[in-house]
Amino acid sequence: MQLKKSLFVLIATALSLVAQAQVINISTARARDTGTVVTVSGIVTNGSELGNIRYIQDRTGGIAAFGAFATDTIKRGDSITVTGKLLLFRNLLEISPVTSVQLIARNKPLPAPKVLLFAQIVDSLEGQLVTYKNVNFSVTGSFAAATNYDVNVGATKTQARSGPATSSLIGRLIPTSTVDVVGILSQFCTTPITGCTTGYQTLLRDTADIIFNSISVTAPLTATNLTTTSFTANWQTNVAGTTVLNYGLTPALGQTATIAGTRTAHAVPLMGLTAATIYYVQGVSVANGVEIKTPITPIITASTSTGEIRVYFNHSVDTTVRVPDAKPLATTGSRCESELISRIASATTTIDVAMYSASSLSIRDALKQAAARGVRVRYIADKSAFNTIFTDTASLGFKFIKSTNTDLMHNKFFIFDVADANRVWISTGAMNNSVGQIYNDYNNMIMFQDQALARVYTVEFEEMWGSTTNLPNVSLGKYGPNKTDNTPHTVVMGNGEIVNVYFSPSDRTSSAIIKEIDNAISYVDFALLIFTYNDLGTAIYNAKRRGVQTRGIIDKDTATTGGEYGFLTRNGVPIHLYNSSSIFHHKYCIIDGKAPNLHPTIITGSHNWSSAAETKNDENTVILHDLNVVNI
Repeated sequence: MQLKKSLFVLIATALSLVAQAQVINISTARARDTGTVVTVSGIVTNGSELGNIRYIQDRTGGIAAFGAFATDTIKRGDSITVTGKLLLFRNLLEISPVTSVQLIARNKPLPAPKVLLFAQIVDSLEGQLVTYKNVNFSVTGSFAAATNYDVNVGATKTQARSGPATSSLIGRLIPTSTVDVVGILSQFCTTPITGCTTGYQTLLRDTADIIFNSISVTAPLTATNLTTTSFTANWQTNVAGTTVLNYGLTPALGQTATIAGTRTAHAVPLMGLTAATIYYVQGVSVANGVEIKTPITPIITASTSTGEIRVYFNHSVDTTVRVPDAKPLATTGSRCESELISRIASATTTIDVAMYSASSLSIRDALKQAAARGVRVRYIADKSAFNTIFTDTASLGFKFIKSTNTDLMHNKFFIFDVADANRVWISTGAMNNSVGQIYNDYNNMIMFQDQALARVYTVEFEEMWGSTTNLPNVSLGKYGPNKTDNTPHTVVMGNGEIVNVYFSPSDRTSSAIIKEIDNAISYVDFALLIFTYNDLGTAIYNAKRRGVQTRGIIDKDTATTGGEYGFLTRNGVPIHLYNSSSIFHHKYCIIDGKAPNLHPTIITGSHNWSSAAETKNDENTVILHDLNVVNI
């Protein structure tokens, strides 16, 4: 009884404080200086599908409110009164932090979205519901978390932005036909300068914000129940249609499977398949005489390999946080180098290498010896990086080429014996094959004994190589922005573990990383050479704001030349600057690794958290959820 009485007093006090504040309309509040405390009332136009922020709107305008919505207690259609200081965040005017919230009523009708052309986008409409009629998205694929998409509005463009990983829109297919788009007009400028006009974006809340005018694919083709001999292809349409699956071992397809009847959720099982093999599939549905097709999608069956994972560091590690079965197999540069040489020496059929830079004569000589005993060796290096040990290509005994793109071929991976499920290995991580990288700079290396993963990497390698043979075809080789998203992103290894793999710049790697950060519950630790990509910085900031523990290590020389270091530290994210003559070269992120029930995650590879890595350079990234590997 005493508890109820105390709670009543607390609520009454809060309501009294709100009542004492003068409620002004939103347009008046927007005209006040930042730092001013304001109280406004309005209808909430979004719920938790956009995270912890709420946009509210009255008859005079709209505004964002942040700071008191960690749970979905305030929903779309609620009438509320909020109090807090005005803050300009990336040119978006917010009430942040919200210091008090009064719920007035539930289930109020939302304001009618304003029909806009791009030329009509102005600050006075910020925070309000808007709609664009008969628009086209400029890209295909599926919606990723926290990603901007160009939308053609007549002869001009604007940007639509997806919400966090929890939004129902994530994973849905980007419309390939003309649609109407509804959303909340917001802003995000890379530099928070008043008057920025390049940061307008319409926030898509959920699937209902995409309005189709005929049959359309609403969820991309994905595979479930992946085994060594089967999988089920799934896609969805907005209206009931027929179900036909075209498939084959090449993008030319050639085979068809049909399920009778009409439906919106389409599922076609394929049986009798071969292990660790890429199949290309395309869903086809027809309704009211209109045919719609999914993009041709590569899917790979599970492998029969062991799925063993080996982790290596070239410097000592702190073992006080170790769980009993978790330990790196190396903590010195010499051991890392010898492990690679041993793997090269044990290869019997093929070795493919994509490596940014190299100066290790021992690794080069091991490759020469492998070629001399009949192993097919193919090697791709960056066009301008330090690779002088390969100057005399005639004496190598294997084919060596350099990238043709002006941007970086920044990969660091080996593929060993891809055709043999028992002998195959993949090696990747942050470490280049240069002496300084192996022995001085801080790096990690990770190896997988899995044929399915190796075959995915081989597709990426041969896209750059330009052929599937021993001889490269420079005229057909693709690098950087010229590449396509042509690999499976989900691999079921022989031990049943799932690995997600992405190659930049074609695969929207940062969106996959953001999705993992958005799903973090307990903590996010990042260890990076470079952190300059705004969207990733915002993802860390948002995790911090929703109560997730966030910490980072960044190399000092890169942190002080710009990027997200200043932004994050100003907003309370603790970051240690590594300051030494050597380089802190890692590119990894650990999520929820101390609690197995919270989906522990490790992200690693060659991908720096930079705009160049996302949009220009050739990079590779693996995401896995093995508790021992995360602990290591």
